[in-house]
Amino acid sequence: MSLDDIPYVCGDCGAGGVKLWRSYSMFLRPGAYKCADCTAVYREADISTQHPDGWLLDKDDRKTYIIGDWWVPAVQSLDDPEVIWGYTSIPTEDLVVWETMPLRNNND
Repeated sequence: MSLDDIPYVCGDCGAGGVKLWRSYSMFLRPGAYKCADCTAVYREADISTQHPDGWLLDKDDRKTYIIGDWWVPAVQSLDDPEVIWGYTSIPTEDLVVWETMPLRNNND
């Protein structure tokens, strides 16, 4: 099974092939993941400082991947794409793949 075999799309706008976020306490719920823009709207969060790698600056100007109140990167496992890593358990190689995904579709 490859990453392309698992639905990895924003549950709100349908954007695919982009970085997605999830609630900190939610792991495997395809359709519940959100792109950065939909997460920002849903959590009423400012993502104006967001870098293409996915990080942004928090209120204290520290680098974070968290949007709003604990919406974290939904990073798939390269070994088993059905697995979404826990936020504090993401292996470096899987995070690097997620970071290289576009933040938004090119037509946005």
